[in-house]
Amino acid sequence: MKKLFWSKKGKLITALVMTVLFASGVAAYAQDKLVYDPDKAYAKIDKSYEGILEYVDMVEIKNEELSSTEVEDVITTVTFSEEIDFSEIEDFITKYNIYPVQLQARGLMDDGTRITIFTRTDMGFEATKELLLKQAEEDGYEFMGLIGMNAVIDAQNIKDVESDKLTYLADTSADKFAKLNKEVSGQKRNNLKDGKLGGIFPQSLAWDLEDLGIIE
Repeated sequence: MKKLFWSKKGKLITALVMTVLFASGVAAYAQDKLVYDPDKAYAKIDKSYEGILEYVDMVEIKNEELSSTEVEDVITTVTFSEEIDFSEIEDFITKYNIYPVQLQARGLMDDGTRITIFTRTDMGFEATKELLLKQAEEDGYEFMGLIGMNAVIDAQNIKDVESDKLTYLADTSADKFAKLNKEVSGQKRNNLKDGKLGGIFPQSLAWDLEDLGIIE
């Protein structure tokens, strides 16, 4: 009888554990299906010096886990540690096999007002460069350089990108990679329809870093 009692108790405990695990899995799955909102995610970041460093630490923990996997096309926003020119970014994306989706450039008005210009890269870098310089001339601001980039990067290259001297942060927080979602394909992992990547990247921290004096 004692043996039977413990056998039943063991089954009961196993069933309870399985139920908890199933519930956790459902919750994680539901979370995985939520639409990422860059504006809401950015609003939650504490913009103090300590808050920014805490956010960076959190992202880098995820990057460490990502780097040990084979997942592809990780949704990433790179915030540069300084304003860079087109020759530097071309070398950067070639070196780490990056697929750029959008570039973020810095402009400066005559009165000192900072502006950020967003441009896609469909036409290639030379055409994009010409377009940015022409727009600066027409709109009356000085083109200062590139401050960020939205891109997809294979996990095996994330840590190298993160460690590059031109990188302040390789923000992968929008990617749905998690312990329960290690799907290799970026399109499948992030539930992308037709591979569309618009509006799903984390916001750059460039202005916050400047305001706090972390970068110039």
